Amino acid sequence: MAGLSEIEHHQRIVESLLDAATRLQSAADESEAARIVAEGVASTGWATVIVSIYDEAFETVALETVGVDGPTRKRILAARGDERSRRAIFGRARDRFLVGRFYFIPEEAVESLGLSGIVIPTAEAPDGEWRARDHAYAPLRDTGGAVIGRVAIDAPASRKRPTPDSLKALSSFIDLASRTIEGLRLRTALGEAEALAERSSVRWRRLVENLNVVAWEGSPDSFDFTYVSAHAERLLGYSVREWLAPGFWVSRLHPEDRERAIDYCQSQTKLGKGHDFEYRMIARDGRVVWIRDSVSLIYESGGNVAQICGFLIDITENKAAEQVRAEQANHLRLVVEQLPAVLWTLDRDLRFTTSEGRGLEGLGLAPAQVVGMPLGEYLQTNDPEFPPYAAHVRALSGESATFEFTSPLGTTFGCHVEPMYGDTGQIVGVIGVGLDVTERRRAELESMRARELLQRITDAVPVKIARIDSELRYTFANATYERWHGRGPDQIVGLHVREFVGDEAFEVAEPYLRRGLAGETVLFESASFDRANAITHVRCLLTPDRDPYGNVQGVYSVTFDITDRVRAEQQQSEHASRLRLMIEQMPAIMWATDVDLRFVSIEGRALEAVGIRPEESIGKTLFEFYGTEDRTYPALAAHLRAVTGSHENYQCELQGRSLEVHVEPLNDDRGRIIGTIGVALDVTERKRAEHQRSEQANRLRLMIEQMPAIIWTTDRNLRFTSIDGRGLEALGQRPGEQVEMSLFEFFGTDDRDFAPIAAHLRAVGGSLENYEIEWQGCSFEVHVEPLNDDHGRIIGTIGVALDVTGRKRAEMESISIRTQLQQITDAIPVQIGYLDDRFIYRFNNATYEKWHNKPRSQITGRHMSELVSASGWERIQQFAARAMRGEAVQFESSIADGRLGGITHVRTSLTPDTDASGKTRGLFLVTTDISDRVHAERSLSRALDRQTDLLRELNHRVKNSMAGLLSLIDLSRDREQSVEQFADAISLRVRGMTRVHSLLSSREWQSIELDAVISSLIPTHTNGEVIASGPRVAIPPGLATATGMLFQELFSNSLRHGALDSPSGRVSVTWDIERTKHHSVLTLDWRETGGPTIPQEPATGLGTELIRGFARHELRGSIELRFPPEGAHHTLVANFDWSATERPKLD
Repeated sequence: MAGLSEIEHHQRIVESLLDAATRLQSAADESEAARIVAEGVASTGWATVIVSIYDEAFETVALETVGVDGPTRKRILAARGDERSRRAIFGRARDRFLVGRFYFIPEEAVESLGLSGIVIPTAEAPDGEWRARDHAYAPLRDTGGAVIGRVAIDAPASRKRPTPDSLKALSSFIDLASRTIEGLRLRTALGEAEALAERSSVRWRRLVENLNVVAWEGSPDSFDFTYVSAHAERLLGYSVREWLAPGFWVSRLHPEDRERAIDYCQSQTKLGKGHDFEYRMIARDGRVVWIRDSVSLIYESGGNVAQICGFLIDITENKAAEQVRAEQANHLRLVVEQLPAVLWTLDRDLRFTTSEGRGLEGLGLAPAQVVGMPLGEYLQTNDPEFPPYAAHVRALSGESATFEFTSPLGTTFGCHVEPMYGDTGQIVGVIGVGLDVTERRRAELESMRARELLQRITDAVPVKIARIDSELRYTFANATYERWHGRGPDQIVGLHVREFVGDEAFEVAEPYLRRGLAGETVLFESASFDRANAITHVRCLLTPDRDPYGNVQGVYSVTFDITDRVRAEQQQSEHASRLRLMIEQMPAIMWATDVDLRFVSIEGRALEAVGIRPEESIGKTLFEFYGTEDRTYPALAAHLRAVTGSHENYQCELQGRSLEVHVEPLNDDRGRIIGTIGVALDVTERKRAEHQRSEQANRLRLMIEQMPAIIWTTDRNLRFTSIDGRGLEALGQRPGEQVEMSLFEFFGTDDRDFAPIAAHLRAVGGSLENYEIEWQGCSFEVHVEPLNDDHGRIIGTIGVALDVTGRKRAEMESISIRTQLQQITDAIPVQIGYLDDRFIYRFNNATYEKWHNKPRSQITGRHMSELVSASGWERIQQFAARAMRGEAVQFESSIADGRLGGITHVRTSLTPDTDASGKTRGLFLVTTDISDRVHAERSLSRALDRQTDLLRELNHRVKNSMAGLLSLIDLSRDREQSVEQFADAISLRVRGMTRVHSLLSSREWQSIELDAVISSLIPTHTNGEVIASGPRVAIPPGLATATGMLFQELFSNSLRHGALDSPSGRVSVTWDIERTKHHSVLTLDWRETGGPTIPQEPATGLGTELIRGFARHELRGSIELRFPPEGAHHTLVANFDWSATERPKLD
């Protein structure tokens, strides 16, 4: 391009760039765009061009070079994936480029050149001087200002220095390249987005058509469908064409729901709200289908609703299930409320969580009255040995336990407790049931007392009284046996008769025993075979023992000593005396009558109980005694039959006492009937006990029939002997229907390991068993244990099964709700927790684990102080105490120790959780990270303070600048000879002041560097060269304007009269700084060479006066101005440490 004028050269550059810009618009991708940019820049006359395009991670995606040697290109290519290499090539900042050792002038320094970010670097020459070099660099930026590439140029091919106009054209071309590359990226992203949208649309349509819901679109005015998915035909049985007919939706609404559904949809649509609602529709076959309709609104550009759309979901089965659950819940509630027992549960801290059942009345309690109360508080003791307390403790360790508990009201409960397990199988508390056994215990006590009385009576009778079962073994023996034979009842019971009496005596007694077991009352006499006994003859009465059905179970044996009667001839008097004593002491009434039923004797210790005196009764007939002549009266009839030879038994009431009477004929020695003899036993207490047992049995039967459970017994072969309970209704069976059926037949299996069969087999072995079973759609909790007879022998099993189907379903729903709640709270990026009344964490979401880096197991169950540290707990404790008193509390706190990672500030809300009585039982805790907000507030505050300071400084600078400007105008007006000279002088000085102010503004009115001030004031059009060097010197902002004006005058003088007016001229500016404790003194040397010869006495003007004035008044220093013939040589000494208040004003 040699020989071209500057205008022609500029025109060629513009044409080359326009051609490249045209080709750039058709670039297919970023690589082609980079090539066109490199060629376009090179066509403007630059020998070296490097164009790099980056992605968002600053990885090189396209690279083109012109005039770059092999090694350098390799380094650039290696920088694509190596950050260290890239930094070596492109420098330490995103907007810098470095090849070799260059010093870059910042972009802000060349803003006044209008080069849109092109940077002019300089290089240090070997001689230590600074020369301008022809290098340039510009970043490629998108519309948001982000760097997307770089362009570096070097060494003009013509060695002609680039002009500002050519750099401006190049800058415009680079801006166009930036927009083009950004457009390529947008077109690529748009194409990918359109393809993705098409694929998504297809997938969405396929998904909608296959979902078990109806997707639809329709009119917001008429509610007519414009589209429905294929599932619509299966939902109601109507074709899609029928669905799209006008008025279809309105006409198929259930009459009871039509007005409500239409009004609701219209109102929500007018309000511009999407909405969900439920209603019924009528299917083609008449079915009623419950629908959940989820409606969304589609808006047109004007903001009006253009269409409505949504999904129809069939919830008919859900509605039916909800109805069933509601009925079951109500049934379960009624069962629990009417159950004649007490049901309760406790947590692991032995605190009541539920208490229900009609049996609470016996404790003087209402349902749920003790919920929340510790067990020890209710029992009024925490003694671990106290049976009820100890049983619950054992249940927490996994054992089942039973005990009896008597309430302060005197009601006795038979209680059973066992562990209560959670969802994961861990023990979470105790569950117990208690049945009112007060009447049973009373009857048992009365029965025991009656048995004790009978034992005492029989022990007192001087006859041997025993009971022998069908296997000829003793089951009872009175104390007389010990007196006769020296062996107590405990040594006799359980022995076979042969073992006790010996073979000889057994041979005699066995026939009589067999007759007694056959149902015959037998009386026989025999010689005593006990050689060690003084009794030589006995009389034995064997009476059959029959069960309520008349079956003989054994015989009662009453053995009398008749040794005296046998010896009657010798000892008749002694015998009669002993007999009388025996009769008098016997705890019964014994009498004899003649054949006319007249008392001839009446004796017995029981006479006092019925108020009879023997002396008043002897001689009276029975007719007189009973005050009746009715021969059918039971007592009279029995005696009349006894006179005829019959043995009679009957019961009667006498003076409020119940008597069991035995009457038989009284024979003389020859066997003739001479009257009757009778004995009456007072069985009043036994009768009362039997009556109580009967009433108790009747109540138990009613309870079993009404109890919402199943109760059964089996024999040892697991064959049902009874089965009852209202719970049978759930299985479609009636009480007693399975009696005689075996469990194997009932369950239809011979598998002895089948849980119910195995449990009953273990119960026959003496074990208490619990198990659960699903049977015919119902869930049962079953308890089985041995069934014992009166002697404690296991004769079968007894079991009870509670129908827990409703509870199981409720538990599953509760588990589902808890799981959903946990998932929802875990997704919220704030800490959500629950503290009990002791500040123990009972619930926490996943954010706790993220913030504290601890698993949930190390948070739940811990005290709050363990999580927030001791110092944190001291700050929080006062707020927690207020919240526990019922106050909703919110506070903010800082996290100084960094234990929450990057979280430095949090807001905590504590909300009380109160029960029905208003007592606080825990706290809901929500903690939010407000670090970003606090930091933003602080940054904003600092920014506002900074802005205020800058405004004050700017105001101060403007005032000073205006004062200085006015002073310059006044001085220039007096010194300049014409208006043109005055205007040029003022313009030159104002431009210098403007450049210094631009530097201050770019540094936010902070200190600026001396070399930056000098560089900014170098005249644009100069024939000479300026070299500046020296250490880094920061000029306080208060002195920047004066310093700049001083150098502006020096450059102006040199340009008009000195070295800068000559092509060979040079201005060398060097400086040094001496820093002490209180001052920083600058010494600056200004030397001009190569310029015109200076007269011996150069004229001094306004510029010289200003230079001296700035040095003396503003900089508090001095300047020595020397003008030797070879060029000006000045020395400035200045102090840069004065504050704004000490800075002198210009006169």
